[in-house]
Amino acid sequence: MRSRQFSRLSGRPTPLFGATMRIQETGLTFGRWWRRQLHLIIALRELASGATVQRVSSDFGYESVTAFIVMFKKALGTTPRRYFAS
Repeated sequence: MRSRQFSRLSGRPTPLFGATMRIQETGLTFGRWWRRQLHLIIALRELASGATVQRVSSDFGYESVTAFIVMFKKALGTTPRRYFAS
C-alpha cells in the first residue's frame, strides 16, 4: 500500500507524507530535497557552534552569502541571524 493511500484510508499522515508534499511543492527530486535538508541540519549545527554565515555558505558551495540566506529563509522562514537571536 502506498503512503498516500494509507494516509487517506487511516486519516493519519505517514512520516514521509509531509516530505512528499514539500517535494511536490518545491519541485525538487527526493535526492535533492534530502540533500538540502541534510545541508540545513549541518549548517544549523555549524552556525550554533559560532561559525560565520560566510564560512558556512562557502563550505556548502553557495555562490554568495545571499544565496545561502535565501535558502535558509525559504526553509525556516527567517534569516540565520534572526533564527539564532530568538
